[in-house]
Amino acid sequence: MKTSIFACVILIFHYAAGEGDGPEYACDDDTDMYGEDGLPTHRPLIIAHRGSSGMFPEHSALAYRMAAEQGADVIECDLALTKDLHFVCMHEPWLNRTTDVADHPEFGHLLTTYEINDDDEEFDWNDKGNITSWFTFDMTLAELKTLKLKQPEVFRDPRYDWQESIPTLEELVEITREYAEKQNRVIGIYPEMKHAFAINKIFEFKSKGEPFTRFEDVALDTLQRLGFTSEKDPCFLQSFEFCSLEYVRNKTDLKLVLLLEGPSPSSRRVRLPSRPRTRSLACFGKKPTQLPHLKSKHVRQSSPPRPASGIKWAEVETANTARTNVTQQRPYPMPKPSAQLTPNAVGSRSDPARDPAIA
Repeated sequence: MKTSIFACVILIFHYAAGEGDGPEYACDDDTDMYGEDGLPTHRPLIIAHRGSSGMFPEHSALAYRMAAEQGADVIECDLALTKDLHFVCMHEPWLNRTTDVADHPEFGHLLTTYEINDDDEEFDWNDKGNITSWFTFDMTLAELKTLKLKQPEVFRDPRYDWQESIPTLEELVEITREYAEKQNRVIGIYPEMKHAFAINKIFEFKSKGEPFTRFEDVALDTLQRLGFTSEKDPCFLQSFEFCSLEYVRNKTDLKLVLLLEGPSPSSRRVRLPSRPRTRSLACFGKKPTQLPHLKSKHVRQSSPPRPASGIKWAEVETANTARTNVTQQRPYPMPKPSAQLTPNAVGSRSDPARDPAIA
């Protein structure tokens, strides 16, 4: 067993160096080491957060493909809804941070301000306040496909800026299945329902009293169409917002995950008093599951065991170190501190901090 696991590690690093399409199904001599969803149970999952976002622009097809080549078990993506109810993959639904939207005068009239907060007025789970930008849900998928992506972090390699368009959830799934077939293994997805409460409020306001489609319903319908309906499927549906998980928990058998920025006050840990089977933040499923003990703000003391068959179980994950990012930074000089080195506030290609040729 030790030899087999060691060989798997070597294989991952071999392909991370850029040789081939990635590792084949690791440790295939012992099928007991994998769950019904095809993902490893003998070690923590390798989750590619926003793809290989240290090397390429986050949430780009380049980043997703590299994550698969590097051996990620699961690729994380944030779901951003379009005006015509498609999902694109972006960290936030506002566009200036990662695209060249400000260079498109045809979208100038869409610059606006929305309040992006969750439903809990007493505690900040993932509040963003008032955001002024262009938003995915004010544009169609065809319009969003005219934009190009950039690396939003000034300390990361900008050489791949303005090459990639915004990928859809369908395109991410195609990539995972393409590489899963090449590598003879399972690659899962880890979609996050992002700011669903705020977007639902905006859709409700714009509907002027007419029926509107909730963010969560579009997510479940899209995932079902893509073949993700059961806890046996390699998909974890996650959110920072209680209300989204409360809404979907009886509508799907997918594995559900509540994200935590850090410790929450005990007074906010009970959100479902009318449903006594839900006794902790971790349980949005068939049976109650106690919170794993957290050693410190962002570190789990131990990884909880995977559930027995038939139990829909949700693992508590913090926003930082509980995720294992499959990212490697290409050799690129770290910029020296400078007043110019600030993130582009308006999403334009002409930011000297993002383009050394302009500086």
